[in-house]
Amino acid sequence: AGDQIVVPFGNIEVFLTGEVIASTWITIEPLTRLSRLVSDHLTEYSSIRNLTVHSKNDNTSQYDLFLASRLGEKEQNPYLRAGDTVVVQRVDRSVTISGQVERPGTYQPLPGENLVELLEYYGGGLTTLADQHEIRITRYTNNASTPSMVISVDAATDAVNNTPLQNLDRIDVTSSLRRLPVVYLDGAV
Repeated sequence: AGDQIVVPFGNIEVFLTGEVIASTWITIEPLTRLSRLVSDHLTEYSSIRNLTVHSKNDNTSQYDLFLASRLGEKEQNPYLRAGDTVVVQRVDRSVTISGQVERPGTYQPLPGENLVELLEYYGGGLTTLADQHEIRITRYTNNASTPSMVISVDAATDAVNNTPLQNLDRIDVTSSLRRLPVVYLDGAV
């Protein structure tokens, strides 16, 4: 009396395709989440904002792993089932923000999101040392090693709200310490 019989689930197979290293069937354990499946198979062009899961009973769902990791939305990082097909889309825009922001890093903004969203939402806002009068956008062409232009934006004006971002842009928020006056003393002081 009181004994329980536990029958463990066997491993399951899921098909991974799209913008990944290689399209393949992957054997996973039950209760494996989407983020764990794709983590080792993404390329630098893979989107974490646009993943599609097709179940074997013809249900299709879209997922955003950025929302799962940043906001903890577990419904954006579902458990996978046997026979699911996961399609990873190609990233539209990948931009990097560095310097005096709370959360520097590389992000994939959604269509319509520009510099103000990158600074406030993705970057977490400016630090106290940020120079709001000079934000540099280094724009790259298809070759990520050769910049095509550098744009300077003043965040204290409304121009920042209308500044569009392109794929491979690098944004640097400079420090206000570099604007402090410098005094050089020479001789017996």
